[in-house]
This record gives sequence, C-alpha cells and structure tokens, in this order.
Amino acid sequence: MGLRDHTRTWNFDVHASPDACMEAFAAGLTCRTILRLGGNWTVSHGSPLGGLPQAVGVYQGRAGVASAMTVLSGKATDEQTMALGSKLTFRVVGHDADTGRTKCAMVMTEVWKVYVVFTPDARFFRGSMNQVLSKLRRIDPELQLVKT
Repeated sequence: MGLRDHTRTWNFDVHASPDACMEAFAAGLTCRTILRLGGNWTVSHGSPLGGLPQAVGVYQGRAGVASAMTVLSGKATDEQTMALGSKLTFRVVGHDADTGRTKCAMVMTEVWKVYVVFTPDARFFRGSMNQVLSKLRRIDPELQLVKT
C-alpha cells in the first residue's frame, strides 16, 4: 500500500459476477471492526452507467478506535471535518459472460485538498479501499489489481 494509493484508480479483474463485485464494495465499506483503520461510509447504488452497475460511498467519518481518539484532538477533529462527504466511486466497467470475469474500477471522485496535495483522512480512505480489496479477494483470490 502506497501513501498516494487513494489518489489512484484501482482497476480490478475479478472472476465474479457484477452483482458480487457490487456487494463486495458495499461490504468492504460498511464492515465494522474496532481496530480497522477505515471510515464510516454510506453506500448508494447509482444509475447504471452504460447498463453496468455503479455505487458511491460517502465518507461519514473515522471508524473504530480512531473515532474515539479524534474527539481528543482539535487538529484531528478539523481534519475529519474537512474529509466528511468525500466520495469513493465503484463501477463495473465490463463483464465477459463466457469467462465469468468482471472488470471494475474504484476511485476517489470527490475529496478536499489542503495545500493542493494533502488529502484529509487519506489514511482512512486507503484503509477502506483495502477492505474492499479484501472482500473481492475472498471471492477471487487470483484477482488482478492495477493501480493507475
């Protein structure tokens, strides 16, 4: 995991149905663990783009121990406040019914920038994106991931 992974488009090639991929995205953003470095997200499924499904996760704040620690620091509270409402979009790009493979893309589509390069709560975005990757790997341990 790189420090700038949240700025890249994560392109997946998964042996799964489009619906299974969409479910993995939602599960990755809404799963709850106390120690997970991630965030609280609401997920809504949007209109199919070109007939293929897509979903958007909207950041609601930090999750787990980090959420409790945030209230103890004014700087952490300010950082989280700037990040609220950031959007992570997941869409199915294509599906080959003959091979059962689905191509998907995940990218942060709306984020706040400080000093042009700093993304508030980026480490929590990356944690959540890695949770989605983990859910997709449970479906297909051999999935291919390219970050562009």
